[in-house]
Amino acid sequence: MELPVWIAFLAIPCGSYLMCYRFLQVTWSFWRSGELPHHDHGYVEGVEAVKDEDIIPYALRDNLHPDETGTGGRK
Repeated sequence: MELPVWIAFLAIPCGSYLMCYRFLQVTWSFWRSGELPHHDHGYVEGVEAVKDEDIIPYALRDNLHPDETGTGGRK
């Protein structure tokens, strides 16, 4: 990539600016509410939660592994 070197090195001050901006956002939010932001890493928007009783261990739930009943592993 025949880009000037200064363009590649511009990532360092831009990244530093973005980190400082985020730090100021969190500081302002903490100063106003007294709580730090919390991220739930187990939550994915648009995906429904599965209950433990809905999980059938060792069940093959696809059409590639049919069983004797012809349900494809579903009971």
